[in-house]
Amino acid sequence: MVIRGWKRRRTACGGIIDHSPGLSDGVIEIVGEILSTGGSPSTSSSLRCELVRDTKSSVYRLQAATDVYYLKLYTAQSLFDAIKLWLRSPWRSVRIGHLLQGGLVSAAAPVLAGRICLFQSAGGRFRSCFVCKEISGETLRDVIQAYRVSDYGESELAWALGLTWGRLLRSGCLHMDPITQNFIVERANDSVRIGVIDLDSIYKARYLVRLFWRRRTEKFLFRLIIVLHETYGNPGERPYRAFLEGLRSAGAEHIGWSVRKMKAVRLVVKSRWLGEMDSD
Repeated sequence: MVIRGWKRRRTACGGIIDHSPGLSDGVIEIVGEILSTGGSPSTSSSLRCELVRDTKSSVYRLQAATDVYYLKLYTAQSLFDAIKLWLRSPWRSVRIGHLLQGGLVSAAAPVLAGRICLFQSAGGRFRSCFVCKEISGETLRDVIQAYRVSDYGESELAWALGLTWGRLLRSGCLHMDPITQNFIVERANDSVRIGVIDLDSIYKARYLVRLFWRRRTEKFLFRLIIVLHETYGNPGERPYRAFLEGLRSAGAEHIGWSVRKMKAVRLVVKSRWLGEMDSD
């Protein structure tokens, strides 16, 4: 199904590409080439294309005339991988991006989704891709590891993080990979704003959010405390309290009634953190 307002194209190898109106032909063509070949495009392209990560998925940075885009390419190596890619459709990531923007969450703006089946090759190949615009700012991990938390203000940063996390939950979404490099920090109008990337790791599951938001929040805080400890030592109480205030300000109905009980979550996180430190 085509996203409302988007346009559909066919690639030379029979793939399907849906894109937002206004996306340049140059970007669409280079994405089609990467989707068809599974590798970097030809050097004749007018766009600058850089492979920035190549693990389970390949991530490319595309530099256009005025905008920067990130392309995430998945290639199935087995039938099981193909089934996972089919269920984890790039069109789902597009809808998640639109949902978050409607829920006042700063998120990478999706501009293209594509899929191709190449059964003529040995063993067959199934690929899918997702393209979004770059969010201005820097990752939370870079801010912490470069000792620049004070540039934004410790409490302001923690409050903005709690606000974004709360709005995610209020939108009925769970971030399954809430690591610090998946959050982008930017300053806007003398305030701190935090956006999210890695949209394919965010799932809409409103009823599961009601059941598991505390567990996900605990895990998120645990990861954050570990990063803070590695850089600054014991993070103390202040950022935790500011995070809770931001969470409360998000106005998520399914967490508002029990946010006062988050002290228990903090104690669990702290005990796990101390256990990790003792085991080092």
